[in-house]
Amino acid sequence: MPTTIVATPSASERGGEQVSHVMPSAASQPPYHRLESPTQTSADARAQAASGEIWGRAARGSSIPCVKAYRNALPAHRRGIEFVTPVAPTPGSGTPYEARWYVGTPGVRQNSAGFAVISAIVTKNTQVP
Repeated sequence: MPTTIVATPSASERGGEQVSHVMPSAASQPPYHRLESPTQTSADARAQAASGEIWGRAARGSSIPCVKAYRNALPAHRRGIEFVTPVAPTPGSGTPYEARWYVGTPGVRQNSAGFAVISAIVTKNTQVP
């Protein structure tokens, strides 16, 4: 299976340590997407594409950080990002339309700022011209 090496440049979050993730090719992963919103800005989209990471805060009414995204490809004519990740969503969470990755699930880490983080490859970005 072909692989893609994604170096995550957010080394400051890891005390200067550079970490590389080996990920299966994008073609072998199901797509997820996030729509542009006040919590998914163009600046966020640029950072996600550059870092190879998707971050998330705790869901409303929860104190447990998680990455949230919609399942399937980014709908046509919508602004947002489409991505793939080798990290499976947390079993029993989300809905048939929404995936969630909670800290504590294999492949999900919490950074020093308190965000849940998963490795990802952004395959489409309609937020940034």
